[in-house]
Amino acid sequence: MKLDFVLLLTVFFFAAAVDAQDKMTLVPQDALKRVLVPKSYVSANWRLSSSFNESGWRNCAGAPGGVGYEKDSGYEHLISLDVGADMHADGDDPNSSCYIRIKFTLVASVLSKIKMLQLNVRADDGFITYLNGTKIAEQNAPANPQWNSTATAIQEAGEPVIHDVSPFIDQLVVGENLLAIHGLNESTASSDFLITAELVGATAGGDAFDSSNLPLVFVNTFGQTIPNDVRIVAEMGIIDNGPGHNNSPMDPFNDYHGRISIEVRGSTSVGFPKQQYSVETQDSLGENLNVELMGLPPENDWILHAPYSDKSLMRNVLIYRLARDLGWYATRTKYCELFLNGDYRGVYVLMEKIKRDKNRVDIATLTPDLAGDPLTGGYIFKIDKEPWKPGWESHYPPFPHSNKVIKYQYHYPEADDMMPAQRDYIKGFMDEFEDVMAGDLFADPTSGFAKYIDVPSFVDFFILNEIAKNVDGYRLSTFMYKDRDDNGGKLTLGPIWDFNLGFGNADYKDGWNTETFIVDFLTTDIGHMIGDTWQVPFYWQRLLSTPEFTKRIYKRWVDLRKDKLSTQRIFAIMDSLYSHIEAARIRNFERWEVLGQYIWPNAFVGQTYDEEFDWMKNWINARLMWMDGAIDAYRSDVDWDGTPVTLTSPALRRNYPNPFNATTCIEFDLPLSAHVRLQVYNMHGRLVRTLIDAVRAPGRHTTIWEGDDDVADALASGIYFYRLFVGGEHDMILERKMLLLK
Repeated sequence: MKLDFVLLLTVFFFAAAVDAQDKMTLVPQDALKRVLVPKSYVSANWRLSSSFNESGWRNCAGAPGGVGYEKDSGYEHLISLDVGADMHADGDDPNSSCYIRIKFTLVASVLSKIKMLQLNVRADDGFITYLNGTKIAEQNAPANPQWNSTATAIQEAGEPVIHDVSPFIDQLVVGENLLAIHGLNESTASSDFLITAELVGATAGGDAFDSSNLPLVFVNTFGQTIPNDVRIVAEMGIIDNGPGHNNSPMDPFNDYHGRISIEVRGSTSVGFPKQQYSVETQDSLGENLNVELMGLPPENDWILHAPYSDKSLMRNVLIYRLARDLGWYATRTKYCELFLNGDYRGVYVLMEKIKRDKNRVDIATLTPDLAGDPLTGGYIFKIDKEPWKPGWESHYPPFPHSNKVIKYQYHYPEADDMMPAQRDYIKGFMDEFEDVMAGDLFADPTSGFAKYIDVPSFVDFFILNEIAKNVDGYRLSTFMYKDRDDNGGKLTLGPIWDFNLGFGNADYKDGWNTETFIVDFLTTDIGHMIGDTWQVPFYWQRLLSTPEFTKRIYKRWVDLRKDKLSTQRIFAIMDSLYSHIEAARIRNFERWEVLGQYIWPNAFVGQTYDEEFDWMKNWINARLMWMDGAIDAYRSDVDWDGTPVTLTSPALRRNYPNPFNATTCIEFDLPLSAHVRLQVYNMHGRLVRTLIDAVRAPGRHTTIWEGDDDVADALASGIYFYRLFVGGEHDMILERKMLLLK
C-alpha cells in the first residue's frame, strides 16, 4: 500500500514548541551506510534485520553522505560513494537497482519522546524506504520491486523532498534500528543516479505546551498548501479526553484518526493569516465517512471556524447558542486548538455545516418522484454573495427603481442533483409568495403571508439579527428551507449563519451603533442602497409595516426577555465561555498578536482581551435596552391572535412602502384621546410637511403622504424623518425615518 493511502496519522507539535533541542537527527546524511549493487537475488532479510550478514557490502560514510554517480548532472558534490562502475552501462553486468542499509540506535528515554518522524530524501530517479522491515515511503517505484528493477519515471534530484513518516513511529525500537533503502535508476544507460537520506524526529517540546482543556486537532497536508477553490487530501487526528479532562499532545488520538479532504473557506476571511477550513471526513477510498467529532452527531462535513477579527472569539458561538435556546436548529459548536503541519494555529471552533440531515436541518429527502407531496420538499436555499452558484433571480427589485437583484441560490440539493421540475417548483413557490407580498392582500390571514411562511421563524430571525445588529443580516448568509407539504410545507427562515460581524464588530453600515434596527438602515440608507450589490428583499419592509406581523414580534420579545434573552442570562453564557477558553485564548493571542490592532472591520480596538470582552458586554446591554423601547412600539390594542391588549403609550409604526416613489402610508396608535402633530423633516432638520395637527381619538390612525404632493415645492430624493408629537405643552416625540426615491 502506498504511503498516500495510509490512514494512520502523525502527532504534531506546534512550531513554537519545537526548538533546536527538541529536534533530533536519527539518521544524518553522512551516517555510515552499507551499500550493495546486487548482481542477483538477495534475501529479503537485507531490509528486515539489523543483524543481516553484510559481507561483500561496501562502506559509505562522510559528508554529504549520498550514494550515486554522475557524468554531467552536477550531483558530484552530493556523492560520497560512486557506484557508477556497478550501475552504469559502461561497467560490467550493470544494474539499475542499489541497496542501502543504515543502522542507528535509540535509547528508551529518547524513543518515548519522539512524536514526529520525517524522512528527507533526494532521489534520482526513485526509491523505496523501509524502517525495520516496514515500507514507509516510496517514489517512482514499481508495484513488485525486484533486485534489478528500474524506476517507473525520470526524476531529477533537487531540494530534499520531505516525507512525513510519523505514522510509523511505532516501528522504532529501543536498541538497534535499520533504515533500508532500495534505490532505483530509470535505466543502466542513465547518466546519473543519486540517493541521499536523513531521518529526523521531534519531541513534545518540553513545557511550551503541556495540555489544554480544549480538544486538540492535528491536520497534516504532507507539504501541500491548502487552496480555497479545490479540496486536497490530508489527514487529521483529534485528542479529546472529554469534559473535565485535559488533553496533551502526548496523548494518543482518541476522537478521530483518519483521512480528510480540506480547503480554505470564507470570503473576506480568506485574506486573514488565520484561515478557516472546510473539512470532509473520508474513508480510505475517498468516500464520505460519517463520524462523531467531539461529541457532535455523526456527519462528514465540518467547518473549522477561525475567529480573527472577532477578538472575543465567541460571537458566532453565542448567537448559535441563543438560536438553539429559542428552539431552532443552529450549528453546534466546540472550541478546540488547531495544529497545522506542526504549526500551532490558535483557538478554532468546530462547527457543523448546514446540511439536510436528521441531526441538522431535519426536512424530507428530496426524491426523484416529480408528482404530489414528494415534489414539494425538502429544499434548502439561501441569499448570499456568491453569484457563481446556480439559482434564480427574484422578479421584484429590493426597492423602487432599483437595478439590483435578489438572487436565491440552491443549497440542498445542489442544482446538478435536481430535476428541472424540482428547480421549477421551488422557484414557482417563491414567485407566488413574492407576488402575494407585492399585492394588496399580503396581510390577509387566509391568503396572505401566513399561508406561505412559518411566521415564528421570521419573527425569531428578526429578533436574533437585531440583537446582534448583524450588518450582513437579511441579505447575506441568509438560509431558508421548505419541507414537504405533508410535513407543513411552509417557508422557514434559517438556520442563522455567520455573525462574526455582529454585536458591534463593524465600523460600517451603522453596525457599531446600539440604536436603530439594522433592517431599517439597510433599507433606508440611500448610500447603501445605491452603492451596495447586496440588498434586503422587498418583503421585509412589507412584513414590518403590518401589525399582523409586528404584534407577534412584540409578544415574542416580551416572553423571551423574561428568561431566554434576559440580559443576565446572556451575560452568564458569555462568562461561561470566557472561563472555558481562558487558557487557550492566551496562547491564541500569543500566536496572533491582534490585540490593540485594528483588524477590518473593528469598530472598537481593545488593548487587552478583557477590554474586548467588557466592551462587547456593554454594547449588548445598551442594545437590549434600546430594543426594549423600540419593540414596545409594536404593541396594539389587539394581539395577533385576537387577544385584547391594553395599550399604555402611543406607538408610531413603520411607513409602507419604504423606500417609496410617490405615496407612503403612516400609522400610529393612541391609548387615549390626545392632540397630535405628525410632521415630516429633511435630514437637515427643516420641517417640510405637517400631515396632522389636531385632536385624535384612541385607537389606530392612518394617513397617506405623497412625497410629490406640492409640485411647486417638489422634494428631492433622500432620507426624511417623520415625527409624532403627542400631548400639549410637554409633547412626547416618536420618530422614524423613510426614504423617498424619484
